[in-house]
This record gives sequence, structure tokens and C-alpha cells, in this order.
Amino acid sequence: MGVVHTEERTKSFLYPKEFLGLSGVGFVLKADKADIHSLSDFASAGYTLAPIAASSAQYTLVDEYNKANPNNQVKLKAGDEFNLDVVQWVNEGRVDGGIIIEAMYNAQVADENGPYHQFKDDLVYNEFAVIKTWPLFNKKNIELAAAYDEAMQEIKKTDKLNKLMEKYYGKDLFPLLEASQ
Repeated sequence: MGVVHTEERTKSFLYPKEFLGLSGVGFVLKADKADIHSLSDFASAGYTLAPIAASSAQYTLVDEYNKANPNNQVKLKAGDEFNLDVVQWVNEGRVDGGIIIEAMYNAQVADENGPYHQFKDDLVYNEFAVIKTWPLFNKKNIELAAAYDEAMQEIKKTDKLNKLMEKYYGKDLFPLLEASQ
């Protein structure tokens, strides 16, 4: 399991140079808002966003966008809950959209056994970014972190990670990562 990079965690843990994985992130929206494909689109439309836990990668993503775009900001509210039911909030019309990891959307809406599958035609998922995740090491494990980095650099020279993403995510997330940098 990987975690997102935060300055707070760097005080207690050692992050390697090489990230471990990628997670697709996007908007869950009502189908009539399917033309929203970026944070800029969302902000320009003046839409309301489901609250996001301030400690989450999704919050950081929006916060960084807002800092870089002071004239077109997303209305960002920190939520009290880490696992706010974003799909329910959007489906009920409490907000115009929410940010969700693609795997969560797939499990809740796209999967025929998902709790919101009956709303699959009413909702859309529009991916707009990827989030990098890293393993954390004890600050004393400098050699282990260096060995991890070396191994990951070797793996990234091949197409193994791309193939694993295709197998488990159904797509390669590296092109979206490269486009968003």
C-alpha cells in the first residue's frame, strides 16, 4: 500500500525518490454535467464540490490548483470525514460534483454489485488527474530506501508497470501522468 506525499509525513518517515503506484482521480457528476473535464472547467462553472478531508490527496490536488489559479478557484471545503459518501452527495443533488478515486467509482457505481449501480446512467466519472503514491520507510532505513529506488528505476525501464496497470486498472495511467506534469 502506498501513501501520498505530505510535508507532515516527511518529519516522521523517509520517502524514496521513486513512487510506488498511481491512482486515477476524477469527478463524479450528474450526467447533465458530463462536459466538466478539469478543475478549471469545474471552477468556471461555479459548481459546488463535496467536502474533502484535508488530509487526503484529493484535497491537496484541489488546493494546489487553487494556489496556481487565484482567479478561477474551486470552492474547496475541508470535510470532517475521510470517507464521505461522495457518490451519494452528488446523486442526491447536495453538491454538483465530487472528486473520487476511479477504483471507488467503479466499485460503487460501475460494478453491477455496487451500492449505486442503479444510478450508472445518471452519473458520470470524468478522470482528470493521477495521484502518485509512495511506500514509507523508517528514517533509519536509508539503505533499504536506496535499494527500493534502484529496483524501481530498473523496473521503470521496462514495460512491466504499464502491463500491470493494464491488467489491474484496465488502462495505463502513465500517459495521463505525463500530460498532467
